[in-house]
Amino acid sequence: MILCVRNGAATIAEQLAALAAQDHADSWELVVVDNGSSDGTVALVREWEDRLPGLTVVQARERAGLAYARNVGVRVAQGQVLAFCDADDAAHPGWLGALVARAEEAEMVGGRLELDRLNSPLAMRWRARPEPVALPTALGYLTYAAGANLAVRKDAFEAAGGCDERFTFCGDDLDLSWRIQREGGSLLFSPEAVMHYRLRADLRGVMRQRYRYGEAEALLRLKFSDAIPPVAPRARARSVARMLAHSGELAGGAGRRGAWLAQASHLAGQLSGSARYRVLA
Repeated sequence: MILCVRNGAATIAEQLAALAAQDHADSWELVVVDNGSSDGTVALVREWEDRLPGLTVVQARERAGLAYARNVGVRVAQGQVLAFCDADDAAHPGWLGALVARAEEAEMVGGRLELDRLNSPLAMRWRARPEPVALPTALGYLTYAAGANLAVRKDAFEAAGGCDERFTFCGDDLDLSWRIQREGGSLLFSPEAVMHYRLRADLRGVMRQRYRYGEAEALLRLKFSDAIPPVAPRARARSVARMLAHSGELAGGAGRRGAWLAQASHLAGQLSGSARYRVLA
């Protein structure tokens, strides 16, 4: 199991407690990859060594980047099935067992993200709920497993070349899911692999995250241009016009205002990524 973290002291103890409570019968390890924390995260993690006997802490400080940190963790991991989770969520007790069982049938497995336990109604209004009965698709292309709740066989991960480290903050999970499927591997859904998923609780965090999602979409369109066409200029212009036409939402309540700002941030990220990668996203 690989958990990558950067300044996660505020939430990681809840995830570590959840991992210590896993009911998976077989032995397993936890590789915590510290990607340059400065808030005492590493010291806090080491306090769990007696409750998580398979715990290893690895430093990945060469540069900030989730995909980079994941690759560092994989190089250290000993198991043949790699399960990934995040520091700000909480795994259900049967999470690991459900992923590992399903990994006997496929190269990659995605679990279910559950929102009600860790999030306020307002935070959930700012983000669409994930579909609980199937893996999501993106950009009208293939399904993917969210990086907060997936397992992949190590041989498949290595054959695909690992995570693309150009995806600094997000998007590497979609990229890896798609490359494995394009190379003939299968991706299956495990609804019993439940991860209690924490949304951004502050509007600034929501906007930053959605902006990064939009930027990552541009890189995905560039990498998979043979299957995902660029956005038509007129369609993008219409999306900008729609956002402006609905800017009155800014004068509404916190839910409506936050939802509009989240969508606008996503659009701004798409436009920024379009300029950066020279592909209309």
